[in-house]
Amino acid sequence: LGIDGTLIRSKGGLEVIELPGGCICCTQKEGLVKSVRTIADDIGPDFLLIEPSGVAEASEIIDALSDETLSGVIRLEAIITIIDSSTFLDYSQPEAFGDFFLDQVSNADLIIVNKTDLVSPGELERIVGRIFELNPSAIPVEPSFCRHESPLPPPRQNRVRFAVHFGPEMECVSIAPRGPISGEKVERFSIALSAGEFGRVFRVKGLM
Repeated sequence: LGIDGTLIRSKGGLEVIELPGGCICCTQKEGLVKSVRTIADDIGPDFLLIEPSGVAEASEIIDALSDETLSGVIRLEAIITIIDSSTFLDYSQPEAFGDFFLDQVSNADLIIVNKTDLVSPGELERIVGRIFELNPSAIPVEPSFCRHESPLPPPRQNRVRFAVHFGPEMECVSIAPRGPISGEKVERFSIALSAGEFGRVFRVKGLM
């Protein structure tokens, strides 16, 4: 049931299109693609925020937005997932909810770790660790009352990520190259890393 549209229109004067009666990642996938085309043609917004239901699979929405009819029409900037700190560790177990919950986390660019006031520092550390297990390139942030006002991550196609780790005075950098990398470049990078050109590095992981 769509209940947010009227509230958003009355509070912010924003254009809202609702797709009730199904999930946009499966039964309403075709309707999503058609609606995005209509919005682009009739409204031409600078930004389009798509909010699926809580049981949607992010990977299916990404697939829908990759439809060839939307090529050159939109650019996917970021997938944003909000998690509830008080339930996340239990719900992130594979047997808890099945694939859709883990799919939302593993495909996110930005993960808003909400309700951190309800967990201990130790549990929060375990939550962040679990996030990185599911999605090593995610950017987790701790908002105040779910309000995140920092810029979005770089566009997904750039795939160069930077994140401030929750640990004291530590930074976490994740890089996914835009194209093929030669053995020579890997060797030069390794030498620079060993020489300390990137500062004091505690851990490096890579998949090649």
